[in-house]
Amino acid sequence: GAVDVGICAYRPEWTYDDRPIPTEKWAIVLVVAHDYDKLKTAPDENSLAEVVNQYGSAAKASLLVTSWVHEQGWSATSKPGPRAEDVILIPAEIESGVAELGKHGSIINRKHGSNVRLSLVLTDIPLVSDKPEPFGGDLFCQSCQVCSNAFPVDAIEPEKQWVNGEVKWYTDFDKCVPYFVDNMGCGLCIAQCPWSRPGVTENLITKMAKRMASKATESSQ
Repeated sequence: GAVDVGICAYRPEWTYDDRPIPTEKWAIVLVVAHDYDKLKTAPDENSLAEVVNQYGSAAKASLLVTSWVHEQGWSATSKPGPRAEDVILIPAEIESGVAELGKHGSIINRKHGSNVRLSLVLTDIPLVSDKPEPFGGDLFCQSCQVCSNAFPVDAIEPEKQWVNGEVKWYTDFDKCVPYFVDNMGCGLCIAQCPWSRPGVTENLITKMAKRMASKATESSQ
């Protein structure tokens, strides 16, 4: 049921400080896609229902993979979306190569942009790790202001910030949450992201590949 998948070694720092660190070595990362026509209405009841449905799809995918791994005789634990509880999903998505971090604080997937939901399976079954594969999402965000201009509260920082010892995109979720609660959900930033529109990712990746090549040439001179 997933539209994309990646594998990476699980890192202890992806566990919340007040939770025990999982014992499994590997993370199987799963991505499911929204129906864009439903999500783009955000924030309203249709987009909320679509988000809930795709959280369910992501959970189902992780449970199916978990069951399959158990059948092979190995341990596995499903970590479905907002019920992942002790682990942070986005760093694993990036490390496994299926996404880059977007300015809006969510991921940008190379196939479906930000129009996605996530789940994860932790396991000890022997696997081979994928690796991060930049495709231009981060570089695109450096000059794009669509999500920050579209969002009705000033939560999305226009420039990268120092966060937990590294420079990256930062969204102030303390500002997001009240708007989220008032509207019984949101999803506005991922719906407005240019990468989320169906049929555009391939062209954007081609465009950004040229820009990344140009920057690499400039830095080598």
